[in-house]
Formats: sequence, C-alpha cells, structure tokens
Amino acid sequence: MNWKERAVTPWRTTRATRQSVSVSRMFGQDIQTLEGLQQAIATYAARAGEKLRENGLAAGLMTVYVTTSRFIKHRYFKARTIRLDVQTNDSVELIRAAEACMRQVFRSGYAYKKCGIVLNDLVPENRTQLGLFDHLDRDRAQRLMQAIDHVNRTQDKPLRWAAEGLGQPWGVQFNQRSPRYYHPLGRYCPKARSDDICYKV
Repeated sequence: MNWKERAVTPWRTTRATRQSVSVSRMFGQDIQTLEGLQQAIATYAARAGEKLRENGLAAGLMTVYVTTSRFIKHRYFKARTIRLDVQTNDSVELIRAAEACMRQVFRSGYAYKKCGIVLNDLVPENRTQLGLFDHLDRDRAQRLMQAIDHVNRTQDKPLRWAAEGLGQPWGVQFNQRSPRYYHPLGRYCPKARSDDICYKV
C-alpha cells in the first residue's frame, strides 16, 4: 500500500461535548457560617447554570464540596453528590439543590477557605428526560433563563439571585490587579491608545 492508498482521517469539525462543568473559587476571606457558604454556593451554582446554557447542555449529577486551608492542623474536607430529579440547566433548580447539599456538608467550628460545585451526567438540553412527578412549567422556566442571560450579556451590572446575597464579603479580592480597559470591538487592551475608545472595567 503506497501513500496514495492510505485512508485519510478527516478533521473533526464538530465541537467536543463537555464531560463536566465546575465552578469554584478561593474566598477573599474565610467563611465560618452556613449562611455565608450558602451564598457562595448559590453564586457558583448560578454560574454553572450559565455555563450549561452557553453550551446547550443539562446536568443530571451534582457534587458540592467545602474545604478549609490545607496548611492548618485540623483540616476539614467534605463533599456531597446527588442525582437531580430531572436533568436541568435551570439556575433556580441548581441553586436549591446546591443549598441542600451545603447543609449536609457544613460543619460548624471551621474557617472555610473554598467551596465548589461540579456538574456531571451532561446531555444536550433538548434530550432531557422528564420525571413522572415533574410539575414544573419548563417552557416558562426556559424563557426566564433566556431573559436573564440576555440581560447579563448586554448590561454592565448582571442580575443576581436573592440567594447569592448582596455584599459578598467572601468574594475574591482583586486589589493588586492592574487596571484593564475594554475595547468596543470586544478585546482587552492593557494601555489605551490615542485613537482607541476604551472603557475602564
């Protein structure tokens, strides 16, 4: 067989399907209360829902975890995995499930440094299987998610769910980060030129 007769593998033209979606952050300051962890995991669950919808996916498995610093004597790590009643990318459902998981992994007396959420069992959102006792108006819920995603893409200040809290003192601190500027064409530029119109973000 010469080189002309060898089979040629075609280039992959379709985007590979994601196997999981995860969102986690180190806290700007330690969290010691269940309320603070609930707000953090609600924020991460909402972001995970956005990632699912951006990729046209829905999730059937959720894992929530918390951890203290690795560099202390009495460390603590705990994770909880659940199967969702219906594969979903609805932020409301994800937040409620994440809060329920957080109540099970939280233990008082610790200063938590990080928490996170991992979503698995991903399927295309148009191939989800509804449960027998599922009474949620999913068409209405989908329209709500689409409206919120549109607002968050087009407005400077994104909408937040009430469960995320307002102040979020545990958020990541960026005090030492250099200023960034955003160009109208959609690219970040570290220094504005005289012939560019850039907005500080």
